[in-house]
Parts: sequence; C-alpha cells; structure tokens
Amino acid sequence: MSHSYHASIILLSGAIFLGCTSISPKAAHVQFHSQASQALAGCTRIAPVSAIFKKLTQPNDAVSILLREAAAEVGADSVVYLSQDQRLTEDVIHGIAYKCF
Repeated sequence: MSHSYHASIILLSGAIFLGCTSISPKAAHVQFHSQASQALAGCTRIAPVSAIFKKLTQPNDAVSILLREAAAEVGADSVVYLSQDQRLTEDVIHGIAYKCF
C-alpha cells in the first residue's frame, strides 16, 4: 500500500472521530437552554457550571453537550448557557445548572 493511501485512511478516521460527540445517559436527560427563559421560573438554581471546549478536536454541537454533562454532575436537570471565554485552541463555557423536575 502506498503512503498516500495510509494518510487518506488516517484523515478519514480523524474526520469521523471529530464529527462524533457522545453524551452520557445521565446528561441526555438534562435540558439545554441557550438563554434564561420563563420555563426556568419555578426551578431551583443549583450551581454555576463550566466546561472546556477544545476547538480543534470537538464539533460545535459539543458546547451544549459539555454543559449538559457538567450540569448532570451536580444533579441538575436543566442548564442555561451564559458565556464563553475564547482562547486560542479552547474555550471555557459557562452556565447555570437548575433543578426543575
């Protein structure tokens, strides 16, 4: 096999890996809100949460999944996205975890 064939396989494998973002069963039940809304009016604020989003290796939809994972860790069932501190290769994303149900 030629070297270009091996390189193509590696690039294809990397592209498939980069496009996949999995979510834990616990975090799958956490609702993501892109902004505070009336839907959270009766909810209890649990804690601020944050996560690291690696720009070079994670797809854009990973932001909501990472915040949902962080919220699940503190026992929340909802999370609101607040902000994102942008850095060169990674961002720190911030949110607030809530218990609504």
